[in-house]
Amino acid sequence: MTRQGSRRANSVRRAGTGSAPAKPLFIEHDLKADKERVGPHDHLTRDEVLALLPTSPLWPQRTYSRGMWTGTIRLAGAAKILDWLLTFPEDGWQGRWLAAGADQGKELILALNEDDPRCAESKRNELMMGLNSLLISRVVLPRYVFLRGYKAMRLFKDVHQMFPAGQLDRMRDFGAEIGMTPRHIDEGLRVISSIILHTGRDLAQLTAEDVFYLRAVGRRETGEAYVGTHSAWDLLRGAGVIDSKDTLKDALRHGQRPTAELVDAYNIQSTQVRNLLVRYLEERRPGIDYGTFRGLVRELAGVFWADIEAHHPGIDTLRLPDEVVDGWKQRLVTYVNKSGEVKERRSRIDVMMRVRGFYLDIQEWAHEDPFWVQWAVPSPITRGDGAGNHKIIKQTTSRMHQRVRERLPHLPVLLETAERVHREAVALLEAARATPFNETFEHGETRYLRVLPKVNQVPSRLDHGSPHVYIKEVDSTERRINQSLVEDDAFWAWAIIETLRHTGVRAEELTELTHLALVSYKLPDTNEVVRSSRSFPPRATRNGYCWSAPNWPASWPRSSSACATPTAGKSR
Repeated sequence: MTRQGSRRANSVRRAGTGSAPAKPLFIEHDLKADKERVGPHDHLTRDEVLALLPTSPLWPQRTYSRGMWTGTIRLAGAAKILDWLLTFPEDGWQGRWLAAGADQGKELILALNEDDPRCAESKRNELMMGLNSLLISRVVLPRYVFLRGYKAMRLFKDVHQMFPAGQLDRMRDFGAEIGMTPRHIDEGLRVISSIILHTGRDLAQLTAEDVFYLRAVGRRETGEAYVGTHSAWDLLRGAGVIDSKDTLKDALRHGQRPTAELVDAYNIQSTQVRNLLVRYLEERRPGIDYGTFRGLVRELAGVFWADIEAHHPGIDTLRLPDEVVDGWKQRLVTYVNKSGEVKERRSRIDVMMRVRGFYLDIQEWAHEDPFWVQWAVPSPITRGDGAGNHKIIKQTTSRMHQRVRERLPHLPVLLETAERVHREAVALLEAARATPFNETFEHGETRYLRVLPKVNQVPSRLDHGSPHVYIKEVDSTERRINQSLVEDDAFWAWAIIETLRHTGVRAEELTELTHLALVSYKLPDTNEVVRSSRSFPPRATRNGYCWSAPNWPASWPRSSSACATPTAGKSR
């Protein structure tokens, strides 16, 4: 069992070590060179590899295909691939595999039988069976890009058979317990098989880092994690391979960073001033929330001291000359945004007051702690520098009120649009649901075809059929539409807008709402109003229960379209 304690955060930058590193919300991982990854049989000879393949527990018994033993076909295909790899002057099979460019796709391997007079199917099956045998025996370890394009379902199922007894059923049961669909479970299992083939390790030897690396590869290749990455993480948790109660998204979050790491992000050159800032901020940290603390670090270490060092290299004292302070105050008036535009810094007086507080705190603490005595100097920010702050606050309030005055007349249009979009989505969903598969229907002067994805047409699959309704415009080249999700999104957009309008809550308060904020009951004996401990009152039938609280606004619909499901998919 592997603990997830090996999670890697960005390394702390010490003073004077280069430019400040970026600090993303999620952990990023370096992608190591593939040459560092070799299989356990990398240095066997050709004959030794061919002798190794039949020792696999998955080697076929004496069954024949078109008059030939399946094992003979596999050995013939593997021998052709090995002979081709031997033409490349590298040490080991993994090096030859990379030198041949075989990791780019299976096309080069399929071309080995071009001169064979047999039918195309026979030639292809021979090479594919030989390649699968080499991969399952870990003679070569393919890249994830190769496995994604290979799409060898038979190979992945063979890997499943190599799992320890009971582990496959355990992962499937765990996935069903946490609400995963059979399709998502299959996607996760395929990803786990890919990790095993790529790393050359057994299931029990996989770590959280392997999933992190796979996610990093997917983000580099496609901009997002491969399909099934999050499912694979959950299944590995269910099998006990990864000891973590967090989802992959939670496991990748940095969380609250140490004070030293936050300060080192600004790459302060003076070690003494850097240590001073760390100690000062550690003193302040217990008394403020993390968001405010990060803002204080940014202003003191970044906006203030890092800017002074950038324009006056070598400075290592808080006693700043007048020309240094005056230059900083002038630069503080503006800043450059992410688009490269120069903007006015409206919070400049707040920044100066925090710098002033920094100096005054040190002066006060110096009376009790000798450490601060050497840093106790007059503040370069005077009381007069805060003049005009009241004016800036009034200007900010005025801008806020002006935005409200500009947007308020458009509120009825927003409400009408949200209600209309939801109403149209419900009508289209009902019309599509009433139409048999592969038949057309007309709605809103547009003809649609109700379709069923091919993946849901296979009777042997556990997720045969689909609870979602898919449609497609007739004679259109656009992709099919999942009208169930379209209606779901329209409902929640309408519900969010109405909730904000009727309650006046802020966006962060909206995300913390639960059914207890909507459902209440009155005790028959005392008429006392109490909160519900159940999910929803069992009234309507939208995949679960219906929102029908006594305080539900009378203007809000109480039909099935206003109902919410207690499943995770509806909890937004």
